[in-house]
Amino acid sequence: MNASRITLIVLACLLSVAKGAENLDSFRIIGQRNIFNLHRTPRRPETGAVRPPPRPTVGDTFTLVGTMAYETNQLAFFDGTSSDCRKALKLDDTIAGYKLVSIAFNSVRLEAGGQPFDLRVGARLPRAAGSAAPPSTNIETNVEVPTVPSAPAAPAGDPSEILKKLMQKREQEMK
Repeated sequence: MNASRITLIVLACLLSVAKGAENLDSFRIIGQRNIFNLHRTPRRPETGAVRPPPRPTVGDTFTLVGTMAYETNQLAFFDGTSSDCRKALKLDDTIAGYKLVSIAFNSVRLEAGGQPFDLRVGARLPRAAGSAAPPSTNIETNVEVPTVPSAPAAPAGDPSEILKKLMQKREQEMK
C-alpha cells in the first residue's frame, strides 16, 4: 500500500474513534475527497442540476506557419487541428482538399474547385466538414506578420576605401 493511503486510513480511524462512528458510511469521505488519488474525478452535481450544453465540434482548420525557398525547392509549412493538416508542402501538393499553386515570401496561393486564393502567413483557414470550397470571408488572421528589414546596399568602390570609411565611423563612435 502507498504510504499516503495508509496515513489517511489511520487518520480516518482515529477520527471515527474520537467521534464514536461505528459504521462504514463515516469512511466514505476518504474515497470521495482523497487528494492523493491520481484517478479522482470531480464531484458530480445532483441529479436535478442542469448540465451545460455540449461544445460544438470544430471542423478541420489549418494555419500557414511559414514559407521557405532555396535554390532547388520551395516549401510551405502548415499547422492544423488534425494530423493530416500538419505538414510541409511542395508546389502542387494538397492539404485538406486545397492544391498549393505558388509560394511567396509571406503567403501562398491555394486552389480549390478551380478558384485560386491567397493565404497569408498566420492566417487560419477553416473548412466545413466534407467541403473544399474556397472561403469568401472565413480566413482569419491571427498574427501580425513581422517584416524583416532589408540589409543596406553595399557601397560601391574599392575595398580599401570601404575599410577606411568603416574605420572612420568606428572612431567617431568611440569619441
